[in-house]
Amino acid sequence: MLSKTAQILISGLKIMRIKDHVDFTHPKRSVKALEPNLPSSKYTSSKVLIQNRNVISLGLIENTSHKHVIYFHGGGYSLEATNLHFSLIKKLIDHSHAPFTFVDYPLAPESTVDETLSMAMESYEYLLDKYPLDNFILMGDSAGGGLALALALKIRDKKLKQAEKIILLSPWLDLGCNHPKISELASLDTILDVSSLRKIGDLYRGSHEEIDPIVSPSNGQFDGLGEIHVFVGTHEIFYYDCIELIDHHLNEDVKIKTYVYDEMPHDWLLLPIPESKKAILEVVEIINQ
Repeated sequence: MLSKTAQILISGLKIMRIKDHVDFTHPKRSVKALEPNLPSSKYTSSKVLIQNRNVISLGLIENTSHKHVIYFHGGGYSLEATNLHFSLIKKLIDHSHAPFTFVDYPLAPESTVDETLSMAMESYEYLLDKYPLDNFILMGDSAGGGLALALALKIRDKKLKQAEKIILLSPWLDLGCNHPKISELASLDTILDVSSLRKIGDLYRGSHEEIDPIVSPSNGQFDGLGEIHVFVGTHEIFYYDCIELIDHHLNEDVKIKTYVYDEMPHDWLLLPIPESKKAILEVVEIINQ
């Protein structure tokens, strides 16, 4: 049963109809990219530019963990990161004590998947060199989840040290949103609109087919990847793609676990509700296992 706080917030989302007002193809751009602002009395922070984009590593001053999470934000591959993303990262650092690196990857429509994955891969290689003893975890929400999984496929193909875990929060796994049951979920999803996603998806994929694993990573082969953990709500359009990921890869040497939250909207881990707190603690447990 939904918490009272979730009921109120989700009702508000339905009234606001956010998905009617989000324009992925003509996104607003900040003069200066938003960055996390954590107090230096408790946290360390370092920044490097890779392909002229921010790569920001954050952690507790008293850090003893060799787990290292690389985070990719959501936003339909076109919207900039928000304070909600940085708030989630802070909570995960506080609970897990693991350092996080936030990768501010190139966005559509100015860039396509080729530029985005190139920068993400260069960032990963940089982190491998800088933190050779760390055990890396790839994590992302929504489009960032799709990017994290696509990057894992590229890392394997380049025969680099693979991330030991891949944690996907409400991930966009099929760029074309082609699941036959997606229409059943369209009216339940208070955040995402299928037609809007397909439009920005066409711009993001550039010269690639929409079934190409580079943009629709659920179509890839998962042999050789780390553990995959997928969080999804039953009221988001990505629900069926997420829960059926296991069925598509039953014969491959990979561990996939799905965590389903009843009636949760897209990207609910970013929301200030008890259900997100529960999911965050589950993510922390996965990080620290």
